[in-house]
Order: sequence, then structure tokens, then C-alpha cells
Amino acid sequence: MNSNLHTKKKFRNLLMLLRLKDDPNLPPFTGEVSTLGPVEFDHVYTRWIDETEVLRTFNSTRSLGEKLNMPKVRRNSKLRKSNPEIDKKLLQGKIESDQQSIKLHRTQRDRKFRLIHYATQQALLFYTNRDHHKFILAVNANSQVMADIMFSLKRGPIFYPGMTEAVVYNALAASSECFHREKCKVALLAVAHFLANEGTVVHKNFGFLSRPTWQPDHGRHLREAIAGKMEFHDFSESSVFKLISGVIRTFYIQGRRGSYNEEEHVVSRAALAYAIILQAMLWCAKQLVHDGKQHAKRVSRSLGIIFGAFAWALRASPPYAEVEYIVDSASDKIYKALEKKTVGKKKNSPTQDLERVLRDNFVQHVLQPAYNGKRVPGIIEDENLLGDARKIRKRQLGVQFRRDYVKYISFLNDVEHAPMTAF
Repeated sequence: MNSNLHTKKKFRNLLMLLRLKDDPNLPPFTGEVSTLGPVEFDHVYTRWIDETEVLRTFNSTRSLGEKLNMPKVRRNSKLRKSNPEIDKKLLQGKIESDQQSIKLHRTQRDRKFRLIHYATQQALLFYTNRDHHKFILAVNANSQVMADIMFSLKRGPIFYPGMTEAVVYNALAASSECFHREKCKVALLAVAHFLANEGTVVHKNFGFLSRPTWQPDHGRHLREAIAGKMEFHDFSESSVFKLISGVIRTFYIQGRRGSYNEEEHVVSRAALAYAIILQAMLWCAKQLVHDGKQHAKRVSRSLGIIFGAFAWALRASPPYAEVEYIVDSASDKIYKALEKKTVGKKKNSPTQDLERVLRDNFVQHVLQPAYNGKRVPGIIEDENLLGDARKIRKRQLGVQFRRDYVKYISFLNDVEHAPMTAF
């Protein structure tokens, strides 16, 4: 019971930090949210311009009505001699084409608006006003908000590490007594959205009626991110490493041994957190097939950093050389799984290979050490200072972690993957 109250207190404290702390990296422009028309069936046409002046609600696909209203243009038409009757008919057709162009202009203007849930619009208003704690509460209150963020808005970062941690903590607090599927699904999608849009930058398009968009980074930062060997200080400051290590080291017991019930509760919460993170990684691996090759390499490097964060957060005195080796080896395996799509005569989808690589690395670096009682998630102790009785107890907790992890993974397997909007 004390662990349950402790988890909820952590969530409230994190919301307070989001309320008081303002990100200094954000530009002074906070964005704009506007509507078109009334609210119909809890949905409203909304236009959202984020803090980087990127239109995130632009609808790039034309509906059937827009295609029918588009004027037909005949190219390479031959010259003809002047005829008064034909000129009169063409003049009438010119007036009709002007009316069609007015309709087309209206549909082009309306394409800046997307039909989203009314709760999503309110959440975007909180986000625009930098009320991050209210934004997180709105995301947790209605699962439709997270669905609109994933599949209705244009690509680009929305969740920062602190905000993503708050969503995961809320899922852990809601599942203290029994598994809360909707909260855990929201946390899974929030982590997946954070990983899938990591490393994107604002691309300034030049030209007539051009607008800035979020695009994968193809510059110097990308070449550094997907370079060969990375040292610990290179990836320890990344947002992915801070997010995963912050989530893992929130509910752990260090420096003291709790009661049996408290330790079992902490290990069960750790199993749920690891299940959410792994399912988000598998979801992101399926998204890599739809993204560009360069961005897929960048995200796969981030997935390798997650395994390094797993190993680092489970040690009382983590060996930096081993963490670096885990990051490099996991990233190389993910690269090879991605490149299998273009090797050989058959171009098979690398989704199954990516899932296999992620699951194998998770078993090697998390499940197997926990099952042997060496490194149990949620409990951090120096392995050299443990007695025989404590080692037996840690093996029991490792078996419980594996059993709870398999249970939570089976609950989260029914979250179907749908491709996100393109860049």
C-alpha cells in the first residue's frame, strides 16, 4: 500500500515540475489553435500551428469532392483560328472555371483543418499555452486524444522526456491494484510517438506557398548519430537515454531492503514499465518500414541506446565499457535487420527480423539476468556484497519479474499497429 501511495506521489510531483519548469529551448512563439465550424458529434475541424510555426493539421490527401471540383486542364492544345461563337462558349466556360477555382481555393483553405476530437483540441490549447501538466492530464483522461496525436496530426515531436515519463507514471499508478488497459495503451503510444519522431528537425521549404515541415535530420547530426562506435558520454546526454533511465530508476529500491510485499510490488511495477517500453519499441520497429532509410537508421540507433539504458540503470556501479558494447552490438544487429530488405532477389519486409532482434536483446540483457537473480529490475544492489539468503530471495523476485512481464506483454499484444502520417 505504501508503494502505491509512493508511485502516485511521484506522479503528482512530476506534474508539479511540468507546471513550474519551462523549457528554455522552446522558441518564444507558442503556436496557434483555431477552429472551423461548430462541434459535430464531439469532433471539430481544427487548425494547429505548433511553436516552430509548422502547420501540423495540414491534410495532404484530397477527398472525392475536392477531386471532382478540380478544373480539368488540357495540355499541349493546338492553336485554332478565331471564331466568335466558339469564343463566346469559351468565355462562358472561363466563367465556370473561375467558379471552380473559387471552390478549389476554399477546399485548399479547408485542407489546413483536420477533423479531430473536441478533447484533442482542448489538449492542444493547453500545449500551446505551455500548460504541460494540464496537457498530460487531458491525454490521460481520454484515449481519443492520443489516437488523434498519433494518426491525425502531421509528424513531429510533441512529447518531451518529462512529459513522456509523466504518462508512464500515470499508467503505473492506475495499474497499482489491477491492470488498466486504456492508461497503459496511452503510455505505450506516447513512448512510441517519442521514439518515432526523435531526431527530426524543422525544414524550411522555399518557394511559392511553401510552409515549414518537420523532416528527418540528414545533416551532420545524423552522421554523428549513426557513426560507428559511440562512447558513453556521447549517448548519455541524449533524450532517449534520459527518458528510459529516468523511468527505470523512479520506482527502484536502493540502499535499503523493503519488506517482502513492498519488494514484490516494486518488481511488479517494473515488469509493467518494461513491458510498455518493449511494446513501444516493437511498435516503432514496425513504423521504420514506412519511414525513410536515413531516419530508420537514426531511430534504430535510439533503440540500441535503450538497451544501454537498461543495463546502466540496473547496476549500483555500472561499467561504462559494458554499456557502450551493448549499445554498439544492439544497434549493429538492428542495422543488419533493416538492410535485409534490399539483400537478395526477394525484397522481404524486415519487420519480423526487427522484432526478433529486439526480443532477443531484451531476453539477453534483461530477462536472463533477472531470472538468474543477478540484476532484478526495481532492486539495485551490489552483487558482491550479497549473502546466500539474499541471492535466493533475488532469484525468487527475478522469477516473479519474468512471470509478471509475460502477463503484461500478453495484455498489451492486442494494441494493433497503424502507420503514422508521413513526413
